[in-house]
Amino acid sequence: AAISCAALMTGCVEENFEQNNKRPQLKEGEILFGAYAGFEDGNAKTRTSYGDVSDLDDNGKGHVIINWEANDKLEIACPQASNQTKKAVYIVTEEKYTAGSWDNQGDGKSKATYLTRESSEVGLQWGDLATAHTFYAMYPASTQFSTEESAGISLSKDGVITGYLPLNQTVSTSSITQTNGNYVVEPDMRFAYMVAKTVIPKDKVANAAKNDTGVTLSFMPIVTALQFDITAGTIGVVNQGTDNVIAINSVQLFSESGQNISGEFSCDLNTISSSGYPTCVDRNTGSVNDRITMTFNALSPSEKVVLGSGKKMEITFFVLPTASFEDGNSDLKLQIMFTLNGVVQTKTVTLGKEIQAHKKYYFRNLTLPDLTTLNATASNWFGSIDDDVLVNQLSIPGAGNAASSAS
Repeated sequence: AAISCAALMTGCVEENFEQNNKRPQLKEGEILFGAYAGFEDGNAKTRTSYGDVSDLDDNGKGHVIINWEANDKLEIACPQASNQTKKAVYIVTEEKYTAGSWDNQGDGKSKATYLTRESSEVGLQWGDLATAHTFYAMYPASTQFSTEESAGISLSKDGVITGYLPLNQTVSTSSITQTNGNYVVEPDMRFAYMVAKTVIPKDKVANAAKNDTGVTLSFMPIVTALQFDITAGTIGVVNQGTDNVIAINSVQLFSESGQNISGEFSCDLNTISSSGYPTCVDRNTGSVNDRITMTFNALSPSEKVVLGSGKKMEITFFVLPTASFEDGNSDLKLQIMFTLNGVVQTKTVTLGKEIQAHKKYYFRNLTLPDLTTLNATASNWFGSIDDDVLVNQLSIPGAGNAASSAS
């Protein structure tokens, strides 16, 4: 069961927690935590979201609700805590709240979901009750990744996070849903990095510790989300016995100028203000990460994303929080590689829209060209491929020894 969490833009929120059967049992001195989160909608007219759609305010500004999944893991740090490590991993409990109304500032109001410490962890405990406590939090915790994946992901006790967005991503069967020939490719939400910073003033720490009023972590996304609806044009039957559908091989987002959009980054949560985001730094020193490629080649034929005429595929990319693009730019592009009747073809689209960090943008009107006749044959398939396609993106037809000849 998903846990709906209303969208907020600020990082410092206090909230009283109801006493109910979902409230975790705490040891003496242990701190109660809750959390909620969402994206600011970068396109004011967009009504799509990960979860429920938020209302728009009088200025046309809205928020996109993010759904926590049960057993999602967060990491919380507090330099004033009495724990030696000053950090602990917490798990989202299986509980769902409905988002409430939206006030004039567009801030979502909802009850926070409880967090339960991971069984192997010692929960954070209050330190000196006469000292202000600062809490830093990061989603996801590094423990949600494999050992190899988690190498570059961390939260320091002093509020600096490091993370990474992979250059190449393989789409899995479990991430794809299909309804009436339309497909949704769900993003790996582990890469939807979110952070929170909450300060409990020194004059409130003693009361919070005594009454277990709890600490609410209001998460803000730090990566940028770009969602695309890719629609197939008219696909005619080219030859008798052939299919009038296209099979998606890969979708690639790239910066033609070489601006990094994937790879390693860090953010200092101490730079979060009441109306802003943390300062983030690109850590791709000496390396080029100017693209993100999602490949579908690992799927079996029965699992492929296969689009008929007028059918669409929805796909989402997470982009580095240091990347930005001006309105009308010719830099950021999307390239779709697909197969029609055994022939590989590509379509490259210049997006040309302003992209600001930390927001979610939605591109609805990306339509592939009508394909009523083939511009290539199985023996001339290479001629229809764009010049800037990488060799490792190709799905090459023919047997392994097709180029050899007998003597």
